[in-house]
Amino acid sequence: MPVDIASLFAAADLRDPLIPLWAMELLASGFFYVWLFCLGATVGSFLNVVIYRLPRKKNLAHPGSYCPRCGHPIRLSDNIPILSWLWLGGRCRDCRGAISPRYFAVELTVASTFVLVLAAEHFLPPGSLGFPTRRRLTPLDTWPFWSMYLMHLVLVTTLIAAILIRADGFPVPVRLYFPTLAVSCFVPLLWPEIRSMPALANGALAPWQTATIDGLAGLCAGFAMGLGGYLAIHRSRGLAPIALGCSLGVVLGWQRAMIWSLPILLVAAMASYSLARFARSDLPNEPVPASDHIASPAADATSMASSNSSTHQMSPPLPPEGPDPP
Repeated sequence: MPVDIASLFAAADLRDPLIPLWAMELLASGFFYVWLFCLGATVGSFLNVVIYRLPRKKNLAHPGSYCPRCGHPIRLSDNIPILSWLWLGGRCRDCRGAISPRYFAVELTVASTFVLVLAAEHFLPPGSLGFPTRRRLTPLDTWPFWSMYLMHLVLVTTLIAAILIRADGFPVPVRLYFPTLAVSCFVPLLWPEIRSMPALANGALAPWQTATIDGLAGLCAGFAMGLGGYLAIHRSRGLAPIALGCSLGVVLGWQRAMIWSLPILLVAAMASYSLARFARSDLPNEPVPASDHIASPAADATSMASSNSSTHQMSPPLPPEGPDPP
């Protein structure tokens, strides 16, 4: 017996949706951005761990979060990014010791970064950073677009961690840059188009060959710039300036790295200097070392990524007031 499709639809009594399609799309986008914000806050909570423990050569996974005043482990319910600090009023639940507001600020900053980087990837006009050649990726490109987003996001969060480590008066460990180098070296081998500016104009090469040339060109340019910074810092014995330069080169490409590396370093240096001054006024009982980043922000532009402090620097400062971050 044949099925009458028209009768079935009539029987179902189909009506127009209560919410217009454009409103449903807007709600879906809003939910996605909220989810991305929450994910960024979680990553920011872990970044607090990296900022606090990595320069002090502590294990990132063990022990769990605890209050340095009373030593009590932080409860899971008190370890919710952003919300727990607000709910507890910036204090430990057990000893009521003050928790530094910087933990809250880092989580909020990284959460906002997750949203802002995606907005920049999606809405920033092509060629805003110079040298537009490859087509602009959109979320409809799925894996290439989100891989590009991941690569840029890892670079930005790494720079945030480096700024805060320097603001604490510690040298930046070289291994802080390893995730950026790993992601930006290997992911473009799958999708070369995530680097919008190719190193060569020759389009006859295989995709993996193009990605390899792009990565090596950026790596060499970043290495040269990092080596120049390393040699300019006579008191430095670490390789972190070279690692920073390589990270910028392999992510941005050799052309953009030559243009944007110095402005990025200057902005990061001024941010580190400002945060160091803020931390000094925020923690009056904590001794402040006579480090170069306190004395001169211009010197910090070249020494921000140095893995060793200056020869005239005093002993490292005490950890910031507050609990060991989650």
